Amino acid sequence: MIPLGPFDLGAPIGRGASGVVWAARHRRSGVRVAVKVLTHELARTPRYVAAFEDEVRTLAGLDHPAITWVFDAGVCDGRSEVLVANSPWLAMELGSGTVDPWCGGLDWARQRAVLARVLAGLAHAHARGVVHLDVKPANVLVGCPARGEADDGWGSGIRLADFSIAQAVGTSSALVGGTPLYMSPEQLRSDRNVGFAADLYAVGALGWALATGAPPFAEHPRPQEASVRLPLPDFVPTRPVQIGRAHV
Repeated sequence: MIPLGPFDLGAPIGRGASGVVWAARHRRSGVRVAVKVLTHELARTPRYVAAFEDEVRTLAGLDHPAITWVFDAGVCDGRSEVLVANSPWLAMELGSGTVDPWCGGLDWARQRAVLARVLAGLAHAHARGVVHLDVKPANVLVGCPARGEADDGWGSGIRLADFSIAQAVGTSSALVGGTPLYMSPEQLRSDRNVGFAADLYAVGALGWALATGAPPFAEHPRPQEASVRLPLPDFVPTRPVQIGRAHV
């Protein structure tokens, strides 16, 4: 165990562009959480530290059952050889996994539950002027603790996570990023002001991945170019899905 503020870190459970996520436990209450810590290299880069602090502020300003809760935040004190002194960290809800491994394997009811939950979280964020910019299966948690709701793991247990590159509408992000297969054309072109439509495009790609097993153009040799210039490929779901009143 690695002590960090009021938490004890266990093992890393994920790595992203901006940090490492650890499974952790609150020392006094025993509550299990996820703690994101900026990586060694980025902890010494002012713009990444600023972007991480922006993520903390963004999540602290959002309060919705479809968005991961923030429990605490701080900086590493240098007592551990594993963690860089003064590197920022963020403690948040811990799920049992993400929807990523389930793409192509869910029935329509569960696909719809995931999409409805993500859209509800985005509606809350958008109403507060925040664009997520990295909606994808790996950023949709499942199995989070219920907040006073009935939870079968695919309803109230779903959370939209990772606001590390989120930005306010009308501003330019400190970090340019995203996941190309889920990025809108304007995001791929690095347009100065990317709006709410970028998140809705990503939700469409998420829905496509849930239904077919992969986002559009995943098999194309140049997916970034294809998503901007080519029409969508044939939509071939692995299980029956409903589009409007029709089943496919």
